Amino acid sequence: MKWTLETRKINELHDYEKNARKIHKDDAAQLRESLDRFGQCEPVVINTDGTIIGGHQRTRTLRKMGHKTIDVYVPSVTLEAKEVEELNIRLNRNTGGWDYDILGNAWDPSDLVQWGFTPNELHLQDVIDKMSGTGDDPKPVKCSMTITFTDIDHLQEAEDRISTIVDEYSGAYYKIKAN
Repeated sequence: MKWTLETRKINELHDYEKNARKIHKDDAAQLRESLDRFGQCEPVVINTDGTIIGGHQRTRTLRKMGHKTIDVYVPSVTLEAKEVEELNIRLNRNTGGWDYDILGNAWDPSDLVQWGFTPNELHLQDVIDKMSGTGDDPKPVKCSMTITFTDIDHLQEAEDRISTIVDEYSGAYYKIKAN
């Protein structure tokens, strides 16, 4: 089966009556912000008759934003009812997961929260609660960071800056370890 990218009038598309996907208010706001900033960079998937198979929320949001046309993928043949059912579920369910180690170490958590993650999804809320004493375990949590340098000169250059940062936080300290 081949798919063709086309531009269609939004008012010619209609929802798939069995679409079980819904969107919460916060997620809808994130979707709108994304569409405002980047436009429609992911086409909607429709059947040859204009039935939306994947992309209901994008279509609704773009319609509310006043868009008259939308980019869609259209199959080369009309999908049968069972194929539409399967594809609708697969497009909405088979989205993969997240590598939280990469998210936690390669991304700024405040950016991730601003872009739609919740502190709970990033496992930040437990740390925030424990640090502020509002969680179930009011004991302070020891948080640490490891920075590895490739040579001693870089370590010595960074040490002055690190000591200045540490001085800003009560109870914070740092250790230098050379292997």
